Parts: sequence; structure tokens; C-alpha cells
Amino acid sequence: MARIFSGWPVRPVLFLWAVLIPFSGVAADREWRDEGVYDEGPPAAYAGSAACRQCHKRQFEHWRKTVMARFVRDRQATATPLPGDWEVSPVADAAKRVKLVVGMRKAVAFVTDDWRVLPYRYHLRKKEWQARGNWARGGKDYRAHCGVCHLTGLNRDTRAFVEPGVGCEACHGPGALHAETEKASDVRRVPRRDGSADLDFCRRCHNQRKKHAAALKDFTGRFHPPPSHRGN
Repeated sequence: MARIFSGWPVRPVLFLWAVLIPFSGVAADREWRDEGVYDEGPPAAYAGSAACRQCHKRQFEHWRKTVMARFVRDRQATATPLPGDWEVSPVADAAKRVKLVVGMRKAVAFVTDDWRVLPYRYHLRKKEWQARGNWARGGKDYRAHCGVCHLTGLNRDTRAFVEPGVGCEACHGPGALHAETEKASDVRRVPRRDGSADLDFCRRCHNQRKKHAAALKDFTGRFHPPPSHRGN
């Protein structure tokens, strides 16, 4: 460092040092969103959504059918072929590298094994490929750019996560201790009757950006509907 700046006056060097250091940190932090739900404990603190099924069958079956549970799918965990006509796809050469399929009702995006989102999505209704170049711009990492709301138990430092999609523990918090003790006090977030606090938590992802808040229309704040609404 001394050799690089040896011919410069001291004051300009100190000025550049003071300016560049703060901005370098801001640039790095911008990769991670100030929203969503990051991990709230080590991996061992999470049990995974499947562990909830034994005692909470009704709630698990309700969650399993929701968009949150199915929005992100691990390609290796399903035997169904990739959505879309890949023979005419502009990204056909990347088909074997697809790791995650994201989306389900209108269109789907594809994340490769290096955690990049392909610059084309497949529109399910129109049955056509559509360019989304902004997804690939700057080599964005899916986990850092979208995973904070799409993945459960995502760690900001290691980028490891517990499970794809919005699992039970994304809303209720790490559940390994509760699965062991079966104590209600070991559940971090339990829906309240008025739902207000729960709605505030939900808005960490369902905010006004890209109209994500539309998913909360007519939502009361309860994570699961009362038994009478399930027909049981």
C-alpha cells in the first residue's frame, strides 16, 4: 500500500481512503435485501417441515397445498420433467444444470447449479419463453437476491438454507426444540387471535415491492384457517 501511494500527497490519500471504504461496504450490503426472514438459529435448530406432520396433521396438509409450500421445487426431489418445451428453448443448453424451479401458476423461472437465474422464463398459460434479462444481469446469486423470501432458514454468511420454499419454520421459527419437547412455549411464533402482529411479520415478504402485498388480500393473519373452514 505504501508503494502505491508513495508519490501522492497525504491529504488526497486520506480523503480517498475515507470515501472508498464506506462505499465498498454499501455495495456489498446491497446484495442482501433488508426484508424477508433470515435464519434464526443454526441448522440444528431446524427440524424441517416434514417433522411437523406427526403432531400437526391438519396444519401440515393445509400448508402442503399452499403456494408457499410449492413455489420453489428442487429438481432432484421430483420425478416430473421440467416445465416448458426445452427443445425450442433459448436456454436449452442449461437444462441439465437446472437445480430449482421457481413459480407455478403463471410462469416459472429456473435456477442453475451455480445459483444463477436463467435469463428466460416459461409462461405456462401462453406456452412461450419470455426474456427476463434483468435476472441474469450482474451475475446475481439467487439465494442473495430472492432467497430471503423464497427459502427457509437462509444463512446470510454461508448461503446455506434448511429447505426450499416457505416451510413451516419460515413462519413459526426454528422447530427442532419444539419437536423434541412438544411444548407450546418452544414455538417462536404462534398466531394470535387478532392477527395484527402476524400480518406485520408476513409483510416482511408480502410488501409493496412488485405487488407482493396482493397475496395478503382478505388474509386475517392466522397462519392456518380455523378447523371449521377446512371442513373437518
